[in-house]
This record gives sequence, C-alpha cells and structure tokens, in this order.
Amino acid sequence: MNRFSVLPGLSIFLFSGCLEERLFPPFESLSLPSQVLWKSKDESIVEVNNSGLLIGIRAGTTVVSASSMDYTNIPECLVTVHPTNFLFQEPSVKFNSTKDVIKRNETRTLSSEGENQLVYRGENDHVRSILYTFDKGSLVTAVVFLRSNFTSREKVIDFLEQRYIREEYSFEHIWFKGERHHTIYLDDGSLGMRVQYQFRQG
Repeated sequence: MNRFSVLPGLSIFLFSGCLEERLFPPFESLSLPSQVLWKSKDESIVEVNNSGLLIGIRAGTTVVSASSMDYTNIPECLVTVHPTNFLFQEPSVKFNSTKDVIKRNETRTLSSEGENQLVYRGENDHVRSILYTFDKGSLVTAVVFLRSNFTSREKVIDFLEQRYIREEYSFEHIWFKGERHHTIYLDDGSLGMRVQYQFRQG
C-alpha cells in the first residue's frame, strides 16, 4: 500500500439474509482498462467479482485493488464492512486479563463477584446476564446468557455470522472462529441459549 496512494475509503453494511452488493464507486472516476483484475486482500470480509461488484461477508476492514497487465499504477481502496445486528454488547475477551481489568472495561452493572468469577446484568431484554470466569486470576471464558423467550436462535446466528467465520455445526452447538486465539460457540442446551467466548491454545 505504501507505493500508491489509497483511494477514499468505502463502507458497506450487512443485512440479515441479504448481504449488500454494490459497485465500487472510488474506481468509477479512474480510466481503467477493459480487462481489470479485481482483488480483495481478505475474502472472508469482502469478496469482489470481475465487474468490481463488492459483497460484504462479515464485519471488518480490508483492501480491494484493481490491476491489469498494461496498468502499472495499481489503485487500492480501504473497505470497511459494518454489522447491522446489535443484539448484545460483546464481552471483553482480552484473555489472561485480571478481574480489575475486566471491571474497568465493562460498562454493564456488576451484580455479583466471586473468587473466580464476575457476573453482570444484561443490558437489554435479550440478555439475562454475562459471566466472566477466571483461573489463577486470569480470564479464561466469557459467557452471554440470553433470554430464549425474547430472542430467536436465528437472530443470534445472524449476529455471530456478521462478525465471525463459522467453523463447525451440530444440533446444539455452532462454533465460530474468533480473533487471534479465541473461539465462540452458540449453545442451545439445558441452560438455554448462551454464547461462550473461550481461549484456544495454538
């Protein structure tokens, strides 16, 4: 990116059941050749077809470029995909953090505190509570407990798919790949619906 100036950024938004597709306006004013190779640096965030049509896949930021055999000055544009499902506020998942760090970062109301856990009240009707658990003083899991009578499973899945990559699926669990070293899964078992964020080795 440091060889060429980056074009003005573009934002696109995700919608449940229909990911927005739009032409790439930053390139419309350029005199590009007819044969252009469009490329997204991270296709798990944004895909782009042969016509420069963008498809938002999940929330995040990446770079899209246009190139050609006879066009050496490769223009690039920073593209940000925004989620539209804000079912709940995701917990702080800075694993290995202490309780004091979590308490400084959490904006919800603390309802109880134990030696190895913190429990916060839900911030809306969809969320019953948020549980942080610690081992030897370090954060190991964060769990969002949802009210099944207010919240559909489909709405929770849409929330997670707008932010993460689905990895595995079973009748009760759906696993997602989180950022860096954590995974997220949706559990619809005996405890009701819960979204658990946990540390993953490796």
